Formats: sequence, C-alpha cells, structure tokens
Amino acid sequence: MYARTLKDVSKEYGRNGPINVPLFTTAEREWETCRHYIDQEVLKRDKTHCPSCGKEPLVRSSDAIVKLRRLSSAGKVHNPENERTMEQPQARFGNLVIKSDTEVENFRQRIYNKVSTVRNYISFETTRFDMLDYDMINHNFIMCGGSAFKAAREDSNEQKKYDETGLVVSSCKHCVVPYAINMFKGESWTHTAFMHNEAMKSNAKFFCYDVVCQYWKWMKTKVARHFPEYRNLTSEMTGILPIMHKNAHQLPCKILWNPRWTTGMGLTGGEEHEQVFSKLYLYAYVLKHMAKHNRNDFLTLAILYWNWGKIENMHFLLRKKLEKARKEIKQGTPKLEKLLETHNLVYNDLPLIHKELETKAKAILDQRKTKKTTVDTLRRMLEGLHAYLKTTSISISKEAENSKSRTKLRRVLTETKRKALETIELINSKDTTLPISYEDFNEGVFPWETVLDRDDTHFPTLSLADKYNIVDCWMLLKRAREEITLSKNEMINYMRFLIDKRSSLQQPSQKHTGEDEKFAKGKSVMKVSEVHHLNLKIQMALTTFNLKCNQDFSDFVCETQTNHSEPEFEFDTSDEDNYDSLSESEYSDEETESSSSYSEDDESAI
Repeated sequence: MYARTLKDVSKEYGRNGPINVPLFTTAEREWETCRHYIDQEVLKRDKTHCPSCGKEPLVRSSDAIVKLRRLSSAGKVHNPENERTMEQPQARFGNLVIKSDTEVENFRQRIYNKVSTVRNYISFETTRFDMLDYDMINHNFIMCGGSAFKAAREDSNEQKKYDETGLVVSSCKHCVVPYAINMFKGESWTHTAFMHNEAMKSNAKFFCYDVVCQYWKWMKTKVARHFPEYRNLTSEMTGILPIMHKNAHQLPCKILWNPRWTTGMGLTGGEEHEQVFSKLYLYAYVLKHMAKHNRNDFLTLAILYWNWGKIENMHFLLRKKLEKARKEIKQGTPKLEKLLETHNLVYNDLPLIHKELETKAKAILDQRKTKKTTVDTLRRMLEGLHAYLKTTSISISKEAENSKSRTKLRRVLTETKRKALETIELINSKDTTLPISYEDFNEGVFPWETVLDRDDTHFPTLSLADKYNIVDCWMLLKRAREEITLSKNEMINYMRFLIDKRSSLQQPSQKHTGEDEKFAKGKSVMKVSEVHHLNLKIQMALTTFNLKCNQDFSDFVCETQTNHSEPEFEFDTSDEDNYDSLSESEYSDEETESSSSYSEDDESAI
C-alpha cells in the first residue's frame, strides 16, 4: 500500500516512471539488513539481551501465539509445472531470534522416541458436558484449570492447510524477547521443554508456564527419567503459574504454584509475554501469505523493534515497578493489619497458617488419586466446570475480537452456569454431609477440599477461604518488599550496562585491512553520535532513579566498609521510610516459614 500510494503521489506531481513493487520490497529488506548490521557491528546494540536482567535473569515466561500462521501455499506459484526447483532462500537474519527449526525438531524427536505422548486429553472448549464419559474423566487425567487451555495437550489437530501454525515466544520480566521458535502442528510440551532448556542455559531461576502444574510432573517423572541431563531443569529451577492463569486452576495450584507465594519472585506476574503478543497480533494477516524466509525475517525485525523500544524506555519501566511496589506496601500494610485484627490473629500466626495451607493442598492432590466414587466423579466434573467458567470469562475480555464473538462466548457462559447449577443440585442430593452453594462454586473453594479436622489445625474458627485471603495479603506485602530490592538491583545493572557500553565505544577502533578511509570515518562519526546518545540516557536514568552524581558516573558507586566488601549504591528511600511500619522480624523467612514453592523432594505432592 505504501508503494501504491507513492506511485499515485508521483503521478500527481508529473512523474511518469512506474514504482516497481518487487524491487521496492527488495530494497526495503536490504536497507533493514544494513541497519541491523550497523546496529550490531558498529553501535554494539544487542537487541535480544535485557540490560536490566544482566547475566542471570530472574524469570522466563513462555507461551504460544497461534495466530501467526503461514499458509502452505504461500510463496509458491499456482501451477505446479511452473514451480521453481531452486533451493529455499535463507533468512537474512538467520537464527538471531527464531531458533533453527532443525534444532528444535531434533530436540522434540529425541524426547518423543522415549517418552510417550498424551493423546487422550479432553478440551472443554469443544466437548458437550452432558455427553462426557465420567469414568474416562476420572481415570485418565486430573482436571486442573489447564483442561480448558489448549496448552495442556501433547498433540494437536491444527488444520492441514497451514505450514507454520504459530510462534512460541519466551520473555523476561521486562518484556524483552531473547528467543522464539516456530510451530508446525500446534503447541505441545516438547516445545515448552525446549524453551525451558533455553531458560536454563540463560541462568534463569524461575520458569513460568500456563499449566506448569501438569508440565512439571511430566518433565520430572517422564523426561528426566530417560534423560538425566535434563534433571536440573526441575531441580535447579522453580516452576510458577502466570498470575492471571492461576485463577483458572484449582486450590492446590493456587497455593503451590502461586507466583505471589514464591520467595524471590517479587511482583513479577509471569504474564509479560502477553504484552509482546498484543503487538505481534497486528501482523497475523500479512504473515499468512509470506514465504518462509520472508516470514522469519519479518518476525525477527518485529521482535527486535519491540525489544529496542523496551530497552530505550527501560529507566521508566524500572521506576514504575519501584513505585508500584511502594504503593502495594502502602496500601497492603493497613489491609493486613485490619484482617489480623478482625480474625484475632498476630503476625507470628501467619507462617503457621501458610504451612497448614500447603499441607492441605498436598493432601487434596493425594485425595484425588484415591477417591473414585460416583459423588467424587461429580465433584471432579464441577471443578472442571469452574475452570471452564473462569477461562471463558477471560476469553471474553482478552480474545473476543468483536461483538459477535463476545455474544457467542456469553452464551457459552450462561450454558456453563446452568450445567453447574444442575451438577450442584445433583451433588447435594447424593451427599448431604458436605453441601455446596453456587457462591462457593464461583469462588472455587469446594467444601470437600476445605473440610479440616479440628485436630489438624491450630485455627479451627477460620475457613480455608479466610486463611487463603490472609496469607495472600501477607505474601503480596513480602513480594512487594522483594520487588523494591529487585528493582534497585535492576537499576544498577542497567546503569552498568550503559557505562560499559559507552566505555567500549570510546575505545579507539583499529582499522581493518582493506577498509576504506571514508568508511572508517563514517563508523567513527556514528560511534560519537551513539556516545552522545548514551550520555543523555545516563543522565535521564540517574534523574529517573533519584540518583545524584556527575556525568562520568564516578560518584555513583560509594565504597563502604562491609563484610562482603561490595560497593553499595545510594537510592532515595524517603518514600519507603514513611510507611515502613512493620519490622523486618515480622517478615523473616528463615525462622518459622518454609519455602512457598512446590517441594521437589515431596513425591506425595506429585
């Protein structure tokens, strides 16, 4: 359209020569390639590396975007007899962002050769609830939120007319995409395992996935058994659920895989890749008709453009995260104090309540394996309806593209509520000891899971829902305090990145053999311009971070006499001191509280 518009403008001003669209497109791609090599070789810009994460990123969140498809017929002529026999052109940017398809397929095939795939998984998006086989549901799999997510399947039934059926993207907590991979059938756990392995190579501490509760079990009990080299993926990393997707999971997952309940996560929600998807969705239509190498180049440029926008505005993002953490503490502290006062509790009770919830969550998982009566089957069905209700609600706000699709989803929502009411009535008629109301169903707290013996709890007057809300508020405060520390460390990493890059550009460059003098002078001019740009970024970052120092950064680091002999960095902490009413001892992690992450050594929890 740009070329056509340019042609019309040219005609209007008296230019008779035509605009050659193929030549124009080729010239544009050559120019983008030239710009990339200038950024990479001359200006030393690495657009796949997050400067705030440094060498040890906190988290990698992975998910698939299925709208970035490419038709199998794209890039081919209509008449087979005229089809060219030349080799497929190579992508200009290689595997800079999108990993080699051969490398990914070899990894996946190696796992498939020894690990059986799950092919009997039921999707509640396409199955009538009144036609489900209850015995099949109860015996073949455990319903857990992910039953409504297509990511919880090992196989896919994507349409045959597509070659590439989507893209699996990995993102850090600052929404910078380091790598991605193509899909050719649909999302599976082997794709996630590849991304998980790449996250381990990048020294990430946490791995975030939509159905990590099921994926982690598959990875630990099946893959690690046959491939000892992958055991560290579950032993040295911690799996977490995205903050939004956890709402569609059952109570045990909300306790054991909750990012807000995981020490060291800060306020990272694990949904950062969704921001990347919101940008990539815009390219879905044009990608369908591109050749394979053009699609890879286009997506690579799109991701690099997105990453550079995040890197350029990183100082604003870090400051925003710091302010958000301070705001959470300011608002959450009186809220927690009010909850404790209402339930007649003290701060020392919080670790005990947290421990009880973890114990109960693991007991619920064990209970699902042993109880297989008719009433238990109906209860599992009701849990699946709850998960489907939540995911449908999410789809209305997130995935519905127009009023027609929203209306269709609302009808599904109404039908699901009707089926839930019928199931609740049937359960209450068969078991009067643990009746359930629609309000309990809507909140996802089921009586058969929340029942506790008085001998097993130190707080018999509190319901499981009350305990969850109190601990959740407490954990949010702890994560907010962690986020302040994490944000400051990320600010330090960002400042060091800017300073190191400026120093490398200021180093005198050696003239290469056969290099033209004008070309060498051109590179020097571009380096000087980039140094000036970095000086402005440094000054802007220092002002944004409330750090006062001179332009050469010399007084940013204040050497102090500490046991670790490490430099300390001075930040403005006046906002934190104003509302820091709780002492550190009340939030200690070492005394009475155990880690909130899923225990790797507890086989009963699996």
